[in-house]
Amino acid sequence: MIFEDVGFDDPLRKEEIKEDLRSKILEVTFNKKDGEERVMLCTLMTSAIPPENRPKSDKPVNPDLQSVWDIKAEGWRSFIWKNVTAVRPADDIETV
Repeated sequence: MIFEDVGFDDPLRKEEIKEDLRSKILEVTFNKKDGEERVMLCTLMTSAIPPENRPKSDKPVNPDLQSVWDIKAEGWRSFIWKNVTAVRPADDIETV
């Protein structure tokens, strides 16, 4: 399933994408604060995050942000939901 410019900050859409992040790797395209477009392969799948980097506790959550494990950078990154322009499963991407 591919989403493009469909109101990613909608609460129901966010939950659907978070559920996907917990079970697969997604390609998320968003605009950074400086306006630059970024494409990130990311996940929340425990099996894809090294044990030493897995969350140790539940921190307070900012509903406007989403923290994810960046597969290529091998680190935690975040994006602002309202700046997301596209989301698609990584298995749709030939370079993975």
